[in-house]
Amino acid sequence: MKPIIATAILMAASTAHAVKVADAMKFCMALDNSGLSSEPCVYDHPEMRLSLDMSRVEASKFCRTLPILSRQMNLDISGLRVVIKSPYSAGSLAFCNI
Repeated sequence: MKPIIATAILMAASTAHAVKVADAMKFCMALDNSGLSSEPCVYDHPEMRLSLDMSRVEASKFCRTLPILSRQMNLDISGLRVVIKSPYSAGSLAFCNI
């Protein structure tokens, strides 16, 4: 009986992970379609990379809006790390842990 319970727990965890990955990919596409990003969003679990034409201060503020946007879209992106970089330089503007 215990192996069945363990299998059920693993299947549930796997399904939850798949849903989070799908939600993160949908969120990435939504950001691409919004016209905010200078380059296509890149999602490589557990990190999303965005290229946005904004200052470090604006990028930090934008970090705080990401969880709100995802909730409005009914997407679970908790645990995601978002890296915002500038299209004009190699450095990162902000790191957002969601």
